[in-house]
Amino acid sequence: MGALGPGVPSTSSAPVTIPVGTPTAVYFLLACADDNNQILEANEANNCRVAAGTVSVAPPTADLVVTALSNPPATVAATFTFSVTDTTQNAGVTGSAPATSTRYYLSTDALRDAGDFLLTGARAVPILAAGASSSGTVTVTIPASVPVGPYFLLACADDTNQVPETDETNNCRASTTTVQVTPAAADLTVTGLDDPSATGLVGGTFRATDITRNIGVVNAAASTTRYYLSLDTVKDASDILLGGSRAIPALAPNAFSTDTVTVTILTGTPAGTYFLLACADDLGVVPESNETNNCRASAGRIQVSLPTADLAVTAVSDPPAAAVPGASFTVTDTTQNVGPITVGASTTRYVLSLDTVRSADDIVIGARGIGALGAGVPSAGSAPAAIPTGTPFATYFLLACADDLNQIVEANEANNCRAAAGTVSVAPPTADLVVTALSNPPATAAASASFTVTDTTQNAGVTGTAPATSTRYYLSTDALRDAGDTLLTGARAVPALAAGASSSGTVTVTIPASVPVGPYFLLACADDT
Repeated sequence: MGALGPGVPSTSSAPVTIPVGTPTAVYFLLACADDNNQILEANEANNCRVAAGTVSVAPPTADLVVTALSNPPATVAATFTFSVTDTTQNAGVTGSAPATSTRYYLSTDALRDAGDFLLTGARAVPILAAGASSSGTVTVTIPASVPVGPYFLLACADDTNQVPETDETNNCRASTTTVQVTPAAADLTVTGLDDPSATGLVGGTFRATDITRNIGVVNAAASTTRYYLSLDTVKDASDILLGGSRAIPALAPNAFSTDTVTVTILTGTPAGTYFLLACADDLGVVPESNETNNCRASAGRIQVSLPTADLAVTAVSDPPAAAVPGASFTVTDTTQNVGPITVGASTTRYVLSLDTVRSADDIVIGARGIGALGAGVPSAGSAPAAIPTGTPFATYFLLACADDLNQIVEANEANNCRAAAGTVSVAPPTADLVVTALSNPPATAAASASFTVTDTTQNAGVTGTAPATSTRYYLSTDALRDAGDTLLTGARAVPALAAGASSSGTVTVTIPASVPVGPYFLLACADDT
């Protein structure tokens, strides 16, 4: 107590300890001024004052102990955290223990002493009746000052000495294994990952978007995040590495990198349903405080299927606007392998259809052989098509249908056909081309010689226009056209002729050298092709 002037008070607090061995009893608490008689006073009888309450001094009955303690992780870097689970029990046989705190230490041995390191983080233990327990989990942090090395984890009940106990030496419990404290380091982890596409093909690609973050306390050097397909959410040796990775720049503590990369499902991947894993520092180039938290799994999964061929017609030429049964024309198409693998030879067929959908009652009019095609490779070509005699009169769509003989197993059998933009009207013939006038040949002519011919070709039909045609000329031993007649070199182009219209013209023809000597009629034949 310092010096005091007349009438001046001094108010303060101080800790007191009940000595070990104090007899059991109910005591008054007295506070006595100048109890060492250092001051000569006018009245030595008024130095003490008694508190209103009393204190009952009795032997302790509570005994707080830790009966269970989880083992720490194998390694943790200084400044990092981990979880601890313990059970604190009042092992006393009578009496309740008031609320206390269980605290945690790192120790080079299994005994609590002054050299142990107190961890940041404590667990509040509620009032415990005799025999009652309290279990809980708390996150603790290793101080930056803890030297590198192996340590036991200690959990110490009533570590702030709030409760008088029958045994003050049994408060602590040690873990059965040790934790290796490593220097403060970087810690790379994937904190965000988008779901993959719902489906994918072996050999195909999809996009992966992730966030890679340094949750450590020091800078992380540049690293690589790689991606896997996994049957579960934990990375192991059975997971399948995807083609494609993401370069991560150096990251300061708590800095992150986010981006999207295209990854490939590699050949040989079995069909199945997979989670997508993104794994930070997957090449292990960055020393980390925690090497077990690098990967993150997607919430959704991707259904991976084996690829198959897929043939489609990507282009087809228009048919003529009108044609008669028996007429022929040329079809040009492009048949493409739009699948991801090479396919064998197939057949593209041409059909007449009353609609744009291939059906069993469509009329096949031609076909083109298609050789083996690599993935994405087209085949363009032309082939003749003939409208069968007896084809019903109607307006038809022209369809070109890839693999129309079903020689190839395809991923999509519904995209084989393509309809031309134009249609063809199949109708009975209405034109009738005849030669109505023909000049006579010269009286004599040598083989290989030439002479001129004049004829008139007419459309004698009563309706319909005849398209452009050719009138050709023959030498015949009689007046009838047959297989024994000799075609002369030279023909006359006849323009389109409306019903009843005519075309006259002169052309020079040549007698082939092979014609035998003799008399011949000259024949002119309209629409001879």
